[in-house]
Amino acid sequence: DSYINLVNAFDLFFKALLNSLIYAAVLISLVLIVNSLAGYALSRFIFPGARLYVSIIILILIVPVETSIVPLYTILHKMGLLNTSGLLGENVRIIAYLLPGIVSPFYIFMFRQFFLGIPVELEEAARIDGASRIRTFFSIIIPVSKAVFSTVAIFTFMSVWNDYLWPQLIFTSEKQFPLQVFLQIVNNYNPKDISMVMASLTISTIPIALIYIFAQKNIVEGVAFSGLK
Repeated sequence: DSYINLVNAFDLFFKALLNSLIYAAVLISLVLIVNSLAGYALSRFIFPGARLYVSIIILILIVPVETSIVPLYTILHKMGLLNTSGLLGENVRIIAYLLPGIVSPFYIFMFRQFFLGIPVELEEAARIDGASRIRTFFSIIIPVSKAVFSTVAIFTFMSVWNDYLWPQLIFTSEKQFPLQVFLQIVNNYNPKDISMVMASLTISTIPIALIYIFAQKNIVEGVAFSGLK
């Protein structure tokens, strides 16, 4: 009955659920591409300041995420990504929500550490056969790096799925709310009816529980092989 009441009382509940899945899918794709290429460059290319960049990345890891929220919001505002009167309308806020999450120092460091453990001879053999650097990356490096790619994808999904503060700051339309923000609306609807709140929380917990159950091996392998024991 609680689940039926939840669906009847909130028409946008499954819309919020779908939003979270879409945001997670888009961010996972972008995060894997951008951060893996950055980690590969730092692990294989020799260029001025390479060690300095790695040191900066490590230093950024100790900075709390909360300290960057105000600067990020200010930058997005000055870029016009919070202005809903433009051509994209409310959809521009989706870009503002996704953009800061594409690059992660932690994921770049994970990819770099993993790629350093891959023998260079594999790439040299591919280069001798005429493969370009990009072809080598997609045909040689990615297939032998499934553990770290799976780990980053899982971490990204969990981060997006559980994100609450940042989307609450960015989105103003309930149609764009991810599930975690929409749960607050459910909680404020009738605080005395705790059954609907618990039903919504159960639904939001199921994907995370399934990931931990079926992807635990990938998480352990990715972290261990990345040198982050």
